[in-house]
Amino acid sequence: MKGAFTSPEQVYSQHLQNKLYPSHTYSYVSGGEPLAILDLTWEELKQFHADHYHPSNARFYTYGNMRLERHLELINEQVLSKFTKIKPSTAVPDELPWSESRSATVSCAKDVMAPDSEKQTTVSVSYLLNSITDVFESSVLSMLGTLLTSGATSPFYKALLESNIGSDFSPSTGYSGSLKQGSFSVGLQGISKDDVSVVTDIIEKTLDKVIEEGFPQERIDAVLHTVELSMKHQTANFGLGLVVSVLPIWNHDGSAIGAIEINKILATFKECIAKNPKFLQEKLKQYFKDNKHNLTLVMNPKDDFMEEKQKEEEEKLKQMVDTLTDSDRKNIFQIGLELTRKQSEQEDLSSLPTLKISDIDRTGEVTVVSNTTTANIPLQLCEQPTNGVTYFRAVADMRQLSKDLLPYVPIFCNVLTQMGAGKMNFRELSQQIELKTGGLAVHSHVASSVFDMNSVEQGILFSSYCLDKNASDMFALWSDIFNEINLSDEDRLSTLVKMEANELAMGISHSGHAYAMGHASSLLTPSGQISETLFGLRHVKHMKQIAGKQEMTDLVKKLQLIAKQLLNKNSIRVAVNSTPEFLTTSVKEVEKFLSSLDGDSKGNERFITQMDDFAPSCDRTHFELPFPVNFMCKAVQTAPSMHPDSAALNVLATLMKWKFLHREIREKGGAYGGGANAQEGVLVFYSYRDPHSMDTLDIFDKSVDWVREGERFTADDINEAKLFVFQGIDKPVSPGDKGMRLFLRGETDEMRQAQREKLFAVTKQQVIETADKYLSPGKRPSAVSFLGPENSSTKGNAGWIVETES
Repeated sequence: MKGAFTSPEQVYSQHLQNKLYPSHTYSYVSGGEPLAILDLTWEELKQFHADHYHPSNARFYTYGNMRLERHLELINEQVLSKFTKIKPSTAVPDELPWSESRSATVSCAKDVMAPDSEKQTTVSVSYLLNSITDVFESSVLSMLGTLLTSGATSPFYKALLESNIGSDFSPSTGYSGSLKQGSFSVGLQGISKDDVSVVTDIIEKTLDKVIEEGFPQERIDAVLHTVELSMKHQTANFGLGLVVSVLPIWNHDGSAIGAIEINKILATFKECIAKNPKFLQEKLKQYFKDNKHNLTLVMNPKDDFMEEKQKEEEEKLKQMVDTLTDSDRKNIFQIGLELTRKQSEQEDLSSLPTLKISDIDRTGEVTVVSNTTTANIPLQLCEQPTNGVTYFRAVADMRQLSKDLLPYVPIFCNVLTQMGAGKMNFRELSQQIELKTGGLAVHSHVASSVFDMNSVEQGILFSSYCLDKNASDMFALWSDIFNEINLSDEDRLSTLVKMEANELAMGISHSGHAYAMGHASSLLTPSGQISETLFGLRHVKHMKQIAGKQEMTDLVKKLQLIAKQLLNKNSIRVAVNSTPEFLTTSVKEVEKFLSSLDGDSKGNERFITQMDDFAPSCDRTHFELPFPVNFMCKAVQTAPSMHPDSAALNVLATLMKWKFLHREIREKGGAYGGGANAQEGVLVFYSYRDPHSMDTLDIFDKSVDWVREGERFTADDINEAKLFVFQGIDKPVSPGDKGMRLFLRGETDEMRQAQREKLFAVTKQQVIETADKYLSPGKRPSAVSFLGPENSSTKGNAGWIVETES
């Protein structure tokens, strides 16, 4: 759990929950307070598991076009019949309402990646709401939370974020319905310690204003549109998402069916609004203004926070060790040996249901697309059962951008749809996006050729979706953005930059392994090098630097240069997914949009840059950050995704992950996770929230030796690894995403089928040979990158590059 509290956001959210719900289970850290874990006995842990991790305390959920009776038979045969029913005491009582408001102040570690080192205080006001088992009331409060905080037109966005007092909303801002009783929180992070009262005053005055004036009808319509569109927008994990959405209510004996009757809930909501125009204002008064169960929570950074925690842990451990007798020590040592033996045993998995390779279809799914052009612009069309939703993508070539502009592309992507455009200011544009679409997204796009790692496509990906009836409006919004974008509002730009810089800084402790993998890969492949500039630690540092500037004039000029070079039809290609009935109309709307753009298309289907001058670097880099854990990575240059060895590399990585690395790094080493992945031209070893560093690098190397020896895994293990790989290949693809691997990466169904056949054919001997070919020491370029605290192995070591933040 030490790793979980490396993030100030996580520390804040945990304190908020514990203090807003102080009377029972929610007042504890569910995963265990690190110091309190030392007091837990084995008997207590075992009894807790027996009482709670029992079928009598479980919920069983099935989804899909499958016979329910057979599922029930299997559940009974494989699970229920093997246990005696118990009555678990797991009901969560309601919190006793407070008679007076409360406040609390807590501490956290300083964030060295924060844009402003002097503004690291966080404050929020949070309210305990109703029981989530009242489905309608919870839905109303959820919509109120959205109305209050979501989007540039929301009252708290305008009052708090545009004040430029802080960098972003406080953690947990908005409505939460994941616990027995819901809550609402709002505040700011990245503020000066002296501005706490200013923020709380703004919150109070904003609530008073909304209670007095209510919400504009257009704002309410936008929220209702979002709910309507979400019901039609199909995702690949719809079934899983469904159970996740109803589980909190179901767990507390509410109606899971009632929670998904969205049309009924919306109809009742509209009826309440029609009967009482002040319905929402009265709810705000009831749950916010007149609610004494509210908490003002302040968190300030402390210079020696991590050192104090470490000292507390060391002192407590010393006290525990000092009380041990010689007999206790011998017993603990023997238990440790027994644990090591148990961890090294081969588990008997024969009782678990499993697929066989023979269960996998030999032929992969085929997606039919048609390719045409309009005004010499490549256009990919895909007819799909999209449930009345139109999906649009476009990739614009950015090869012509100068190198000095490349680091600014992520900022350009982030702000493009959040500034004003056409005759609309940024608030009006935001309102129209919410009213007519599921959002307009802009992202950097980097993809290496499936056959040549030195061939890389660099572009910007534009994407959006909408109800068919709103297609004309959606493309009109894109037309305004492409043709009349307003990037000159420096105040607005400053707000967006600070928010993004803050989110990136806060995200490092959650995604440290991804940043380590990205940096190591950037030393080995051209696409990795570009991605590091656009998405990696280099980008995080760049954002910190820009967010710290007082003026945005220079940034405005750079963004305008990027817009001038990219927002046209000189080098662009388009894809549309729609129903057969609406596709013709969709194409007409696309043509109308494209005809409004400046420029002349060159007709390129893909925008490839040949980077044959790229030279890999075998650096070892330590990013020194004040975390109590490490995020380790070693990357090895391998082969492109359609190379003949690609299938064996995927099986190799999966085999090492589940048969060696998971056991050694997580089960024995105590890290949150670890493994290996075969990615674009590299195989990466990684660990996540790892108490070890150099030992883990040794484990990476030992996993290679383990494979090359070939004595401790079997052909069955190879088949199991194949099943994991097929799981990723054959995972469901939503109708709106069909054909995107072709559009974005140039992967045809024929290419994928060829790789599929190679995957079926992979043998144990082939995996051993592939490990020897690519992973043997010195045979391929490799790089090591990791994030973590000061390390005696890297400090003053000429073989390591150590980068520090202050």
